[in-house]
Amino acid sequence: MKMHCYLREWGIECRKHVGFIRGTIQKMINHSFSSLCAQSQRKLSKSHSGSMKKEAVLWLGYHAFREILSRKPSRYKALIMWLKSEMHSSRYRMCEKKLRTVVRDGLLGMEDIAY
Repeated sequence: MKMHCYLREWGIECRKHVGFIRGTIQKMINHSFSSLCAQSQRKLSKSHSGSMKKEAVLWLGYHAFREILSRKPSRYKALIMWLKSEMHSSRYRMCEKKLRTVVRDGLLGMEDIAY
């Protein structure tokens, strides 16, 4: 929602700048993945040998943006459609199966928050 507030405050017309916003979303998710990897290497390198899959982080990021932007469907219609198509691509099929339950349970805790 913070991104929505920035876009609204800056007066950016979402329908005209879909490419810019899509690129920003991709950069934010990629940066989050890099940051998570760096933190896990620093904090868990001695006690944990697990690794994160980039596809899982990308799918979770796309899902999170789609979930939030879907609350303003008329403003973000093109972005929501793009996020949905990205999430359902064959690249993320295994991630979706593994993470679907976790995401559903997490969303149940967020239902009471007003946006």
